[in-house]
Amino acid sequence: TLMKEHDAELDYTFFDLFTAAIQAVAESGDRARAEHMLAVRNKILAGSSLGKQSAEQSKLFEATANELNLMGDKLTPEKFFDMVVRADGEDRVTALVTLARPLVDYNFFMKLTTLINQAPDADRARLQKLREGILDTVAQVDQVAQQQGQQAAAVLRRLIEAPDMAQAVRENIQAIDNTFMAILGQNFDAAQKAGRKDVADKIQQIGDTILAIIRDSAPPEIKLINELLALETEEEALEAVKRRAAEITPPVVEAMKELEAELGASDRKDVAERLGKIRAAAE
Repeated sequence: TLMKEHDAELDYTFFDLFTAAIQAVAESGDRARAEHMLAVRNKILAGSSLGKQSAEQSKLFEATANELNLMGDKLTPEKFFDMVVRADGEDRVTALVTLARPLVDYNFFMKLTTLINQAPDADRARLQKLREGILDTVAQVDQVAQQQGQQAAAVLRRLIEAPDMAQAVRENIQAIDNTFMAILGQNFDAAQKAGRKDVADKIQQIGDTILAIIRDSAPPEIKLINELLALETEEEALEAVKRRAAEITPPVVEAMKELEAELGASDRKDVAERLGKIRAAAE
């Protein structure tokens, strides 16, 4: 087929250009054409060697993320170091370093350097190559994080300056991610410390509007989970589980499990624990 004949040309550059073309069409207002182009792009990607390789890497990343989430507090710097050194393949190392970047710090590299210096000749070359690969991955992750931070800061400036903030939030909702929310929190703290109550209030309004839009657009199971978590006491939440048992379907329980894992892997372990009790009562 035509796609097989040109498979070697279907590389990252091709798909980057294709994506840029889709964005240009979408920004021109022709959403129907943009959606059609996106469907074509995804079909080409799925059938290409690059797409198949990316799919395998995505599965590896997902499996690695689940593994790290399940470890929770047991994922110590020492344990993580051993996982990286013993990793089976470069893709596994990339996944570990990308997903747990904060653990790849000065002490990590000092320990790796010591290991390299003490390693027998037969293993030293492998460890040196491992260190080079980790350094490359760290540089890429940090570069992406910096770019995301700059983009998030630019979006925040647009929202603060917009005459209709609520409308601006809706128009930029696709740009609202974890990085943006972190930048939002940092700017709120900075405005308070600087005594800029007007700016702090504006940022608070932006945050409240985002949460309201997310709540309104959330799937039914997520809305139900949020309503249960919003109750003031654990007793009220457990009583609500009994009253609304008919609404707590298998998809709701599955969503609870996924959200519980995400919260447990973040700094919100108290919420994860409360959700775990709600899920246990629901099951």
